[in-house]
Amino acid sequence: MKLELKSLRSKIAQKMFTLFVLAAFIPLVIVAIISYQHITDQLQEETRRNVYRESKALGSVLLDRLISGRTGLRIIQNNLEQNPGDTQAVDDAWIRELFSSMFILYESGNTDLLFGSERKLGLLSIAQGQALDEGKTILQLDYRGKDMSSLFLVKQININKNQGLIVGEMKPEYVWNFSIYPPQIACVLTLSRSPIACSEIIIEENALFSVLGQKPDDRILFYFDSGSEEKYAGMTWSLFLDAEFHSEDLVSLIAIPRKTVFTIVENYKSVFPQALLLTGVFVTLLSLINIKRYMEPVEKLMEGTIRVGKGIFNQPVKVKSGDELEILSESFNEMAGQIDEHINIIKLIAEVDSLMLSTQDADYIIETLIMRLNRIMKTDHVIIVRFNDEKNDNLAILNINVDDNYENILTFKINISENEKRELSPDKKVILLGDNDERSYTAVARDKGDKYFYVFPVYIKDTLAGILCFGNSSYIELSERKIGMLNEIADHTAVVLSNSAWEEKLEKQIYYDPLTELPNRVFFKEILDKAIINANQDNSHIALIVVDLDRFRIINESLGHKTGDFVLLEITNLLRTLATDKVTLIKLSNDEFAFLIMGVERLYQAYSESARLANTIIDKMKSPLNIEGREIFMTASMGIAIFPQDGETMDDLLKNADSAIDKARIIGPGNYEFYDEDKDDDALHSLEISNQLRKALSNNELELYYQPKIDVRTGHIYSAEALLRWNHPIHGFMGPGGFINIAEESGLIVPIGYHTVDKACRQCKEWLDEGIDVKIAVNLSAEQFRQPDLISHLEKIIRKTAIPAKNLELEITERTTFENHERTIQILNRLKEFGLNLSIDDFGTGYSSMSYLLQLPVDSLKVDQAFVSGIPGNKDSVAIVKGIIALAHGLNLNVVAEGVETEAQYRMLEKMKCEEIQGYYISKPLPASEFKQLVKKYNSSLAVN
Repeated sequence: MKLELKSLRSKIAQKMFTLFVLAAFIPLVIVAIISYQHITDQLQEETRRNVYRESKALGSVLLDRLISGRTGLRIIQNNLEQNPGDTQAVDDAWIRELFSSMFILYESGNTDLLFGSERKLGLLSIAQGQALDEGKTILQLDYRGKDMSSLFLVKQININKNQGLIVGEMKPEYVWNFSIYPPQIACVLTLSRSPIACSEIIIEENALFSVLGQKPDDRILFYFDSGSEEKYAGMTWSLFLDAEFHSEDLVSLIAIPRKTVFTIVENYKSVFPQALLLTGVFVTLLSLINIKRYMEPVEKLMEGTIRVGKGIFNQPVKVKSGDELEILSESFNEMAGQIDEHINIIKLIAEVDSLMLSTQDADYIIETLIMRLNRIMKTDHVIIVRFNDEKNDNLAILNINVDDNYENILTFKINISENEKRELSPDKKVILLGDNDERSYTAVARDKGDKYFYVFPVYIKDTLAGILCFGNSSYIELSERKIGMLNEIADHTAVVLSNSAWEEKLEKQIYYDPLTELPNRVFFKEILDKAIINANQDNSHIALIVVDLDRFRIINESLGHKTGDFVLLEITNLLRTLATDKVTLIKLSNDEFAFLIMGVERLYQAYSESARLANTIIDKMKSPLNIEGREIFMTASMGIAIFPQDGETMDDLLKNADSAIDKARIIGPGNYEFYDEDKDDDALHSLEISNQLRKALSNNELELYYQPKIDVRTGHIYSAEALLRWNHPIHGFMGPGGFINIAEESGLIVPIGYHTVDKACRQCKEWLDEGIDVKIAVNLSAEQFRQPDLISHLEKIIRKTAIPAKNLELEITERTTFENHERTIQILNRLKEFGLNLSIDDFGTGYSSMSYLLQLPVDSLKVDQAFVSGIPGNKDSVAIVKGIIALAHGLNLNVVAEGVETEAQYRMLEKMKCEEIQGYYISKPLPASEFKQLVKKYNSSLAVN
């Protein structure tokens, strides 16, 4: 279905479109907003739970590790107090895994380093001192800013009554080993929200204070800037150390990049506009489809109403919607059809009445009736049968249509039986014949597939004058209204048929000879007057041949008029065989006939065709006539006059033809003569050349000369163009300019063309056998190219002469290729498949378009000598030749320049990258023997150089 914006041109369509769009987009936007908020809330809640769980787990791990350190420190304390000087426990691997260093600070100020490095311990608070006095372990933080801070576990120790503190520095690799999954980060913070240790990045000091405040809520997900471009979402879990370690509480923090949390949201935000756009496109298309679906039937119905208002009924409204609109359109069409049918029948009756008043041509009126009724009734066939033969009451003429064209009405003579005629009684207004009801007047239609027939008898008073019949392949019911109208048409048909017989009798008496039934002098005048009008319009010629029977009066008087009539009938039958669509036979008088040859394009053709017809008449009349057992030899003298040279009216042409008969009789019976005053010498010359050309073909007077072509790139003679010469027995050698045009006009160009190809191929084979490998180019005329047997004829010549197809090149003019594009391409492809070389001759003088040229399977373009002769002096010629060469190279074609006569032309063409050169600069056209010597000499000299 093709969608166009014009579907929205009506106001109702615009309203529908707006409602469709709003109905789609408003819910979509609302759902999108709600979905976005819901997804964001769900992600935040899920992230909060996960991060809270991870931060709590981190705090628990840290606490466990501190407790493990406290346990290890207590073991060392007990071991040293019970076994002073025994440091074996200090070397335990587990202790070394927990602590990086351990030392004892005595009250005396002395220090005993157990392992690791001695570290300075910070000041203890009063509460911590009390806790130590109570035997508890305290935790002290050594905050180092951005560096990872240290944790110290401190406990009182008494060794040999020396009071002091045992201090263990927790090993950083142990205590700060955060087991997390990227891209999470883990940090331990002080209460001031300063980071003590972080897994990957170091959070700036005080960076979280503004976000979390002094007492953060461990249940709230918060967002912070890490100091880099990355933003994080995190949660804390407070690690209460005062009860266990009498130390400042710590805070564990797990954070993940914000973009990781909201990837789905970000994707949603990026995809939603695209989804919105696609939805918009889909809604627009759906809207247009539905609007078109519902508005198009409405618009069609409106247009149909307007057409009916203008009297146009034959354009039904076509709606295929499958709903009430389709039912409405069908009802509308049925109504319009009934109105159209009613009006057409009224018009037909009026037209028949008008035709009967304006013309006496009953056949034309009947043909009009058939065509009009066929369109009104929409039936397969309309049949009109008329009885008009007085000699045979049962003989009738049947007219039946093939289609809606006047030229396709068939006419048959049939015999209708008495039973069939009795069936068509006057009291029967209409008769329905079914599939099994065979009648003589329905046989033709039945052969064409009709099975049902409505038959209307046509009566003139009480006499059956004809039949009006409608045939269909399927049953169609006629309403009473339509039957009444058709009965009225049958009555009008009766009037037409009643006049038909009388008009035909009158026409025969006026226009036809009663004995021979040939058109007479009156008919001759009318047809000649029309022919003269047409000839003046298209500058054509008319040939009049008057045939006067010799000694007919003697036969008529000596053997009787009956025998004379038999002779005339036999001569008529003989001459009638020579009549065609363009050649009309007429009976001028008792013993005088005439032939009219009309629409002859050229004057010499008028002379040629009339002479040919006169010779045929003479040949046919050489045989005797057998009249009542008697052989009678007849001859005829003929005179020929040509319009407009010998007369521009019927009287002048007849007078001059009679004058020519008199001169023919001087020669003797059975001859013909042209009217010889003001005779066109050129036409006679053309006729003479045409006749001599026919003899030249059979006498082998047509010879071939060969003009060499050289390959500019190698300098070798590799090809030649075969040029025709006529070795006239009287005039000597004649170039093609003296006879080719006449050969084309007379139709001799086709046999001459095949003669040329055959002779060139034979010569090429002879040279190949002698080791001279050259390609022969032969011109194909336009008429030869049009021949349906062109390809088969060429294939036959190549097979017969046994030359490789690649050694034959056919040159076709550019104008020839432009005729009938599809056929031209088809023929050229066939020739190319056969292996022949193809060239476009005289390129630049025709009408080839680039698109058409691309389709032609040719090998080369031949630049017309009219352009070559202008170089190098004429800038326009240089530009044209250069353009043709560039065009050919762009199409991967070779270029042949013909008519090259000077070295300057040769050098310029060489510079332009022209591949092939032909012209007098190389050589004039030569006989075969001289051409062979030239090739040997020319190519051998190049080989030596």
